[in-house]
Amino acid sequence: MSAASCSNCHKPLPGQADFCPACGQSVKAITRPWRDALGELVTELFDFDGRMFVSLRLLLTRPGFLSYEYINGRRLSYTSPIRMYLVISLAFFFVLPMILPDVPGTSPSHEVSVDQYSQAMFLLLPIFALFW
Repeated sequence: MSAASCSNCHKPLPGQADFCPACGQSVKAITRPWRDALGELVTELFDFDGRMFVSLRLLLTRPGFLSYEYINGRRLSYTSPIRMYLVISLAFFFVLPMILPDVPGTSPSHEVSVDQYSQAMFLLLPIFALFW
């Protein structure tokens, strides 16, 4: 595929276009400076739409498919990986304390252990991903 065509719909791109006129996908590179990535993080985290449901369904039913689509440039129909990570992590860490059984006779430190585990996983997972 040439550099002058959309990686999502394969239609030709005009000159200095920021978006594909056929499908609307952004033509900017997926590797960007940290400042741009942080700006996208804030935008993506607080902008909820139907792409999340499609992405979650595909993640559960065909996990490799989302990676394949993202790598091949077809990103418009799906939630970005950073948004997916944050939403799933936040949901997990809010749900985890609710689903763990309260065992009678255990120490009150049970809640502290769950909170520390949640915080550690939220902070360490992106760090470990950098080493991958």
